[in-house]
Amino acid sequence: MSGRVGEIFERQSPDWLLTLVGGVWGGLNR
Repeated sequence: MSGRVGEIFERQSPDWLLTLVGGVWGGLNR
């Protein structure tokens, strides 16, 4: 994920969504 996209996500997303995406992202990268 590029830094620019990450910044936009962090600004516009609630904490629970970041946690959810982080969990899915971690699962895909296993």
